Amino acid sequence: MAIFDELYAAGAAMLMDYLAAEVTYTPAGGAGVTLPAIISMAAVDEADDLDGRRLSEHREVTIPRTAAAAGLDGAGAQRNYLAQPATNATVTIDGTSYAVEAIVSQSASFSKLALVRHAAAERSRRGYRLANK
Repeated sequence: MAIFDELYAAGAAMLMDYLAAEVTYTPAGGAGVTLPAIISMAAVDEADDLDGRRLSEHREVTIPRTAAAAGLDGAGAQRNYLAQPATNATVTIDGTSYAVEAIVSQSASFSKLALVRHAAAERSRRGYRLANK
């Protein structure tokens, strides 16, 4: 391994120490894996749909692809990493599940995933305020 690779791996692990939060990546039909991820802020779009108004929440997460990039946790144990993410999966952040919409980019150490979550948004309907006190 070249000196640059060793230094970069150490720096990548420090990024995970300071910027990452725990998320759960669950492939379609598989078991979930908890791993560190750098999470972007949510961008929320609202649009008209045939069934009313629809909210779309978009986020990006950066996850480690190698053990060196994932680093060690506070107890000295190896953190989980994901070498090959897939688009038919979900990522759970603080109890909220997002579908993996796309793999935005991949480097030797990290993968950036685009996530989306759709939900209905009601502006009003007869009895809305009475039913939701």
